[in-house]
Amino acid sequence: MRESLDIDYTSMKKDLEGRINQIQLPPSKPSPFEILTETESNVLELIIRGWPNLRIAKMRYNSENTIRVHLRSIYSKVGVSDGAERKSIKATILYMAYYPKSFLDSYTKEELENAELVNNLTSRELDVLRYYVLGFSYKKIGDSLKISKNTVGHHLLNVFYKLCFEEKGIYKKDIKTMRLYLLRFPEIIPSLYSQVKHFITNNDQHYSEKEINVGPLLSNIPPNLDLSSREFEVLNELTKNGSNKELAHRLFIRISTLRDHIKNINKKGNIKLPRKGTYKAKIIARRQIYTKVLESILIQRKKTVLK
Repeated sequence: MRESLDIDYTSMKKDLEGRINQIQLPPSKPSPFEILTETESNVLELIIRGWPNLRIAKMRYNSENTIRVHLRSIYSKVGVSDGAERKSIKATILYMAYYPKSFLDSYTKEELENAELVNNLTSRELDVLRYYVLGFSYKKIGDSLKISKNTVGHHLLNVFYKLCFEEKGIYKKDIKTMRLYLLRFPEIIPSLYSQVKHFITNNDQHYSEKEINVGPLLSNIPPNLDLSSREFEVLNELTKNGSNKELAHRLFIRISTLRDHIKNINKKGNIKLPRKGTYKAKIIARRQIYTKVLESILIQRKKTVLK
């Protein structure tokens, strides 16, 4: 255990804020976090502090499985892909790039005190850590520094030991290490900002803000849909804003029941929903498709009445 130091934490945060304010960020891009719900944003804020799922679940009075569901939704919306732990790390890196100043309020006194530990790293360890914080894989780090993957792993183990020697679990060490590096070298933020495509889903349409053309998706929908009264109610709700959970709540049914109704509607109407594009674009396209289907049914019913 290191001896506790008498540190002016307020001055340290003020100094960090001044250094971040001097950083020239590139022109702003649409933030991938803007479409998160309030609950998802709250869970994400705890993830970027290095909190494990169980601790977040207890803090929010949720089950661990509920937190996992929120995380899957967050990672899907943000667009990061990889193993479960790497997704958390990549989402944290993205958050650092888009909201660097928000980290001022998330640093603990312990982290401010431990920032000096970064000075104990060797120049090679700092090189490896810099690429790691930028989201590079072991292989890419090795290729960039002309060393093997095993050597990269060896250096990172030394880094974790030097910076997070009291932590247990590799996940917490990853997040804590990145936070300490940013605390010590906030000047890396512009590089973070420019490197986000290294670890976001390799899908050009993910970055596209263009609307999805739903025309081809409507071509095979039959003019007459024989929907039950309940399915018609569900279809009507699908044309409105809200997640499946919110729709199910408005209809006083379970989410599983709602999904069954949606499956039946899609089967009867030969409806194919878009699979590519941003999360927001797919939601808009879905509402457009169901709105067209609803309009078609209403027109057909009106013709039937007139006859």
